[in-house]
Amino acid sequence: MVIRRFIIIPLDKPDLVDRGYDASISTDYVVARETVFNVFSEVLNAGTASASSFVVNFYASKDTLLTGNDYLIGSVSIDSLAPYEYINADWSGIIPNMPTGYYYIGWEIDANNDIDELDENNNTVFDYYLQIYVKGTQDNSLITYILILVFIVIGVLLAIGISVAIIIRRIPDLRIYLPPEETSTLIKPTSKPDLYQQNSFTPQNSIKYCPYCGQEIIGEIRKFCKYCGSKF
Repeated sequence: MVIRRFIIIPLDKPDLVDRGYDASISTDYVVARETVFNVFSEVLNAGTASASSFVVNFYASKDTLLTGNDYLIGSVSIDSLAPYEYINADWSGIIPNMPTGYYYIGWEIDANNDIDELDENNNTVFDYYLQIYVKGTQDNSLITYILILVFIVIGVLLAIGISVAIIIRRIPDLRIYLPPEETSTLIKPTSKPDLYQQNSFTPQNSIKYCPYCGQEIIGEIRKFCKYCGSKF
């Protein structure tokens, strides 16, 4: 009887996990786009081979599950990590804008899957006690756009108003022309008996004073009086 023995030689691979000690945050109240925020964590290589360069991403999440709805707040790069060694993976920066509310802070080791590990399912870390309150900031881009639009409309209206006022001022003060038969109701001048005499000294086809209203007409040959509408 032949007894064959097989020896299974384990494959040397790195295994990147959270060390589980001293994970902390700098504050539990953050104003988005303003507060400098710090996350302190440690990554352990529990595998039997060294790990080359990898990335750790940090997230803000409404729960303790990493999904596509979570907010990426920052990342750090680790150059290498020997077997059974650990290294600080700390991030410091300003929280991006997000809706106001409570969020859990977590991170994903080897977020880009650069390392072939013994276990690929132990890279995500969320702790219940790492929770912050984020005060979101209002996006002012829409308000700024509306204000600019309002100022443009006001400027256009002012320009139109000024243009209309200038045009109105330049229109001559012409009265409505009345036919001869409709001028019988006009008051004939009685206080200036010499108007007809003065008109007799003006050039032919022009008059100096209107014989009906007595207004002076200077330098123009007219067919009717622009003040009372009488036809000459």
